[in-house]
Amino acid sequence: MRIYNGHIVHNKAQELAAWRAQVAVAAKLSGCKPLDGPIIITMNFRVARPKTVKRDHPTVAPDLDKYIRNVNDALTGICFYDDAQVVEIHSNKRYSDTPGVTIVIEQMF
Repeated sequence: MRIYNGHIVHNKAQELAAWRAQVAVAAKLSGCKPLDGPIIITMNFRVARPKTVKRDHPTVAPDLDKYIRNVNDALTGICFYDDAQVVEIHSNKRYSDTPGVTIVIEQMF
């Protein structure tokens, strides 16, 4: 991060914006439409394991909560009207040979 005109700016802002855009496009292509009321989201993040890493779990940055926040931002207006509608989140971050995220959105009844 750096400070620009009194505001904190993410060092990888362009990369982050591109990732959010990919999530938004995938949601649109899947036919997602904004839901009303309370929402439950399940997010399973898959990250590439660096070749030299031996640990079982990705206990390094980016943090799981940052992944969650970015998915919620990407899906606002596409799968729900406001991320304040999200009342329950199930999430994990695991190493995988196929990096990405699987997202399931359900309307709470």
